[in-house]
Amino acid sequence: MCHHILLFFFHLCRPGTRGAPLPARAILSMGGLSHGVIRVNTEDKNSALTVQDVGHIMPGALMCIVKPDGSPQLCKTDEIGEIVINSRAGGTMYYGLPGVTKNTFEVIPVNQAGAPIGEVPFARTGLLGFVGPGSLVFVVGKIEGLLMVSGRRHNADDLVATALAVEPVKTVYRGRIAVFSVTVFYDERIVIVAEQRPDASEEDSFQWMSRVLQAIDSIHQVGLYCLALVPANTLPKTPLGGIHICETKQSFLDGNLHPCNILMCPHTCVTNMPKPRQKLPVDVGPASMLVGNLVAGKRIAQATGRELGVVEDQDLIRKLCMWPTMMVRL
Repeated sequence: MCHHILLFFFHLCRPGTRGAPLPARAILSMGGLSHGVIRVNTEDKNSALTVQDVGHIMPGALMCIVKPDGSPQLCKTDEIGEIVINSRAGGTMYYGLPGVTKNTFEVIPVNQAGAPIGEVPFARTGLLGFVGPGSLVFVVGKIEGLLMVSGRRHNADDLVATALAVEPVKTVYRGRIAVFSVTVFYDERIVIVAEQRPDASEEDSFQWMSRVLQAIDSIHQVGLYCLALVPANTLPKTPLGGIHICETKQSFLDGNLHPCNILMCPHTCVTNMPKPRQKLPVDVGPASMLVGNLVAGKRIAQATGRELGVVEDQDLIRKLCMWPTMMVRL
């Protein structure tokens, strides 16, 4: 189900009608959002995200916030998760697709112990958000554009907004930017691909790319693996006219993008590089001395004591053999 359709379930109440609550606004920390928690930003204004509430849930509908990965466990009050809704006005199935139907329309939220909280099925919305004061619903992003990098979640729309804030008109086209992640050294790395304007010079393009790298690193606290600019009208399009992210990612992996300007910065994001091999010390240690003595046939240790003669051994054996006979006589 498209998340644009599911916004219908939120009852938008605004001033102008009697009894309507006032709109709310939240200023959240980008660092807290990357860890999936709600933190009010009071220090750095550049790393803050301002969100507006979308209203209350419609009368007669139910809503829960569940964790976006793993089992649909209920989130705590200060956690951000996926919004799931139960309403008679929503869809119930995908025709001929039972697997997708069960994963989308038959979600049963569970508690921390893993037990279902009820038998009412919920439908996934694909939206990330939380419930604020006064039961107001806040939406902070989409699961479709969620990038998991080093255990932190980054929203592709937020990265695009940061890139567009760095003089986008002179270098790239608005709405023609693709953000995705690729696996490099057992972790996901962020890649940004944008269509460059024909009149943009190479010097202006590299200045813009350098500023984008600095802005994303300071605001989102994450490094970019690659920032590529391709000629205009070369990125694959969706039927609605947007950039096709999956095909763009596949073209990048296959080496078929043919960028006109590219800036690779693996040293800023790949922090788990293997260490170079180091030469072993040439000094002879205790283990080497022990092995050397064994190979040379030297005795590592020995024990000394009183020698037992043959006569003493025979007398001891005779006494032990006569002991049962003595016991019987007694």
